[in-house]
Amino acid sequence: MSGSPTSTSERPEPSPRPSESSPPGTSTPTTSAAPKSSAPPSSAASLKPGSFNSGAIEYRHRVAIFGTTDSGKSTLTRALFLSAASPKTVIDPTDSELCAVPGAVTFRDPDALDLSLPVTRFVPMHPNDLDAYDRIYERMYQAGGPRWVWCDEGRFPFPANGTKPWPATYHITGRKRELGHAVANTRCSNINLEILGLAAHVITFPLGHGEDRSVLAKSIGVDLATLDACYAELEPFGFLWFRRGPGGGELTICPPLPRELVHR
Repeated sequence: MSGSPTSTSERPEPSPRPSESSPPGTSTPTTSAAPKSSAPPSSAASLKPGSFNSGAIEYRHRVAIFGTTDSGKSTLTRALFLSAASPKTVIDPTDSELCAVPGAVTFRDPDALDLSLPVTRFVPMHPNDLDAYDRIYERMYQAGGPRWVWCDEGRFPFPANGTKPWPATYHITGRKRELGHAVANTRCSNINLEILGLAAHVITFPLGHGEDRSVLAKSIGVDLATLDACYAELEPFGFLWFRRGPGGGELTICPPLPRELVHR
């Protein structure tokens, strides 16, 4: 293993890249340049009905997606992944069938994963192998971007306590290298706080635990009663989309995922 992670110096601003065609109901993460101050602010959110515009997602953005099992979180994250331009990698701690995306070459050894391939999938020998995640994130970070990464069941590579240095480095400073990152998890209280705190986009399907809803409400700047009222308006496979912006952000109540995505 190579040396410890360090902060990167400023790189030249990236130019937009061509994207692949998008599946129904989605569009593609873009790669326009980050502003000099790229840390997303946190303050009160405004509420509005609307629809999800995945074209607003850029490689410099961090995306956090939460929801209970079978709520639609991995289905939506998968759609974003499929619509992103290659190269791209899915981190699949639990060997999920949904993460076995078309065209992906699966590796179980982090040193064997071929980052030159258009689509790769990493499945560790054990979901709690933090050293394996440390190595694969180190390799992706050192290789540089552009690259889009979907981390499913993010509590495994990014536990609330004990996240290894390279996954943290990738998430925190990888945006300077055009290294995109979308992390999906069932809960937002059992995962590294940076996943939620640095997210430019927070997408949440219904959450069953009161602790998770309280953590989320505080992060996006709404009171718990307002968040619960928004959840109550959701149809099956509907979700809330919080987009951080100058002076706060917007919380959008989104319609259900397209039937062709959830009825497979």
